[in-house]
Amino acid sequence: MSAHRFALLLAYGDDDSYTVGEHRCNEPLCVRVDDGHLIPSTQTANLRYAVACGRAGANRTTGDGRTRAQRSLAVRAAICNGWDPIAYAEAVGKVEDRDLPTLF
Repeated sequence: MSAHRFALLLAYGDDDSYTVGEHRCNEPLCVRVDDGHLIPSTQTANLRYAVACGRAGANRTTGDGRTRAQRSLAVRAAICNGWDPIAYAEAVGKVEDRDLPTLF
């Protein structure tokens, strides 16, 4: 079970095996359950949101030449010792976004 799926399970219980986690913050590693981060959704609604945000199909690049997996590894390494907004911003390539909310 993925970490974000487990977070939804803790927050809402196991109400439906067809529920998926929709990352409204567009951060695949996020496990913060609230309206701006991770919400329960359907596969259809989640895909619509992904397409609208440009993170579906051929648009699954990070914009800096890294794969999504490489970006996720960089994010994980940046916050492995706790939340660090500067390290997170650098890991995602948004150095100007220094005041970001925590993932957890």
